[in-house]
Amino acid sequence: MFGAPKSWRAIGWSMLALGSLSAMAPPPAHPERAGIIVPAYQHPTAGTLWAECARASSRVPLVAVMNPATGPGSEADPHYVSASESVRSAGGRVIGYVYTSSAEIPVDSVLAQVDRYREWYALDGILLDGMAYDANPVHVAWYAALRDSIRAREPAWLVVGIPGTNTLPEYLAGADILCIFESTGESYFNWEPDAWVRDYPASRFLHLVHTLSSADSMQQTVARAWSRGAGWVYVTNDRLANPWDETPIYWDALIQAVEATPASVETTAERRARLRAWPNPARRAIRFELSGDPGREIEILDAAGRLIAVITPGPFPEWDGYDRRGRSAPAGIYFARVRGSRAEPVRLALVR
Repeated sequence: MFGAPKSWRAIGWSMLALGSLSAMAPPPAHPERAGIIVPAYQHPTAGTLWAECARASSRVPLVAVMNPATGPGSEADPHYVSASESVRSAGGRVIGYVYTSSAEIPVDSVLAQVDRYREWYALDGILLDGMAYDANPVHVAWYAALRDSIRAREPAWLVVGIPGTNTLPEYLAGADILCIFESTGESYFNWEPDAWVRDYPASRFLHLVHTLSSADSMQQTVARAWSRGAGWVYVTNDRLANPWDETPIYWDALIQAVEATPASVETTAERRARLRAWPNPARRAIRFELSGDPGREIEILDAAGRLIAVITPGPFPEWDGYDRRGRSAPAGIYFARVRGSRAEPVRLALVR
């Protein structure tokens, strides 16, 4: 995993007040192509990496990770403000780094860093480094609660989790994108993802590969990532101790390789998914039908984007009109969306 202090998933949507659904959060500029997530742990004044990210954002789906001080630091850095603005204005996204210490720290301590990022920078999400990958259900629940708390603050934010190794599918509840490989190029060519990865869209997975000296080996790595079910990748010649603080010597070739790949970060199942709800308006229970990918959870949010309830998959999943604490939700406008999918959200009217 990314080590301190030098260490390091067009997802989400936004809403207008009182019931009118706004436009979906801006989709990637190239939703049919694979993308690149760059751990941009180089200060914007120290090299070219942030400028290169801005330049590439018009060509490929790109997410740059900001890490001012193994987290947001003690105050806003105007250089990161400017660098982030350049990437975002070019069509890319920028997310902020936090370290989670394998769920062995209070969730509130991580959220305090999230809130500092929200106060100081215009961002598109959060990266959770140091992610647990064991079978402890407490750890799984910790990350799911953290993701829900982040989404309650910023419904359109992307959440990327970094276990850096093969993990369990349950951890997908804690992140939109999981990095399941983070190591050297030499070890990458002898590594295989767990079989369950193939059951999920490529858009849910990221591979980070460092210590690859040649453009040829980089291109082989990019091709190998797509063939192993990863819709997101990053490759660099940079080395430990911090392999993410230099611009790759083959940057242009890397962007060309990602640009040329036939892999898609949007799967056929995601494009087909359609959510229906009835009765609507409703006084109590609302039933759902999800075509295309019925095995996903359905999230209920209020008009301010706060998560109200999570509906488990089933033949006809149903919201009983109660929130996660068992309290009756007041009359008003709500929205249902399919977790981890681009299926169109459904506007719900609850009357009492």
